[in-house]
Amino acid sequence: RLYAEDPQHDFLPSTGTLERLHLPETLVRVDSGVREGDSVTPFYDPMIAKVIAHADTREAAAAKLAHALEATQIAGLRSNNAFLIRALKQPEFVAGDIDTGFIPRHQAELIPPKAEPPLQLLGQAAMFLVRECERAHRSNDPWDRADGFRLVGDARQTVDFVIGGKRRSVQLMHRHDGSLEMMDAKAAVSPHGNAVRMKSGDIAVFERGETWVLSLYDPFAAADEQGSSADRVTAPMPGKVIQVLVRPGETVKRGAPLAVLEAMKMEHTLAASADALIATVDVSPGDQVNEGAVIVGFAKENSEAA
Repeated sequence: RLYAEDPQHDFLPSTGTLERLHLPETLVRVDSGVREGDSVTPFYDPMIAKVIAHADTREAAAAKLAHALEATQIAGLRSNNAFLIRALKQPEFVAGDIDTGFIPRHQAELIPPKAEPPLQLLGQAAMFLVRECERAHRSNDPWDRADGFRLVGDARQTVDFVIGGKRRSVQLMHRHDGSLEMMDAKAAVSPHGNAVRMKSGDIAVFERGETWVLSLYDPFAAADEQGSSADRVTAPMPGKVIQVLVRPGETVKRGAPLAVLEAMKMEHTLAASADALIATVDVSPGDQVNEGAVIVGFAKENSEAA
């Protein structure tokens, strides 16, 4: 079952628009009620598709299913696709020797921390951006074209991304013959990589069922956002406030429940990430909130001390 949910955050449902949805078309059966461009809302089950594989053995069926999911591309919201691929390759799962403790036992390998995108994927994203720019500024006049044309020699271009809050630069070379290459690449980088431009302007890049969303470096953006989320608790998804468990002026310990949010027929408790003094309560029971809405604000002196 391919779901719009976030394994990195206790499988919380994920909402948004399926800006990219490519499901496997061969070797497996796919039952889906959504398509690219559709929205997954908090009001219905967040299942994207059922992907079904048949084979003579469980091992062969699992391998076929994993291969199909590796060709799946999803952008615009979070999904359990990469988690399913890792589970399908886990020996205990393949052997059928599983129980309700399977995920907790193998959590480190099934839900590893999100790694930074490999250099080759950054190269693919950079090439995608450059080619996109060339198409947008296509002209028959070589002086107006943005393809790195030079009368003599090759031209270099730098594309900057923000990865983990840090600036990462990719150097590209426009060859005299019109081709584009990534400099200092340890492996060949395909100029036809799987990448799409999202409505936000970010670039989604796909590799074997994984999705990386890359943001372009903006030199004019605010430089200092440190601590911007340490002084508040926000809604992790759209939903309805069921309970508010604190009041302004209360002191809470790390892990203390602050509010209960209902989304997609499930209740989710929002807790304090550190010892804090409650400064504001920004919602009331019954309120409908969007993802990122402030639920509780902490006193600044307490958040800084924490």
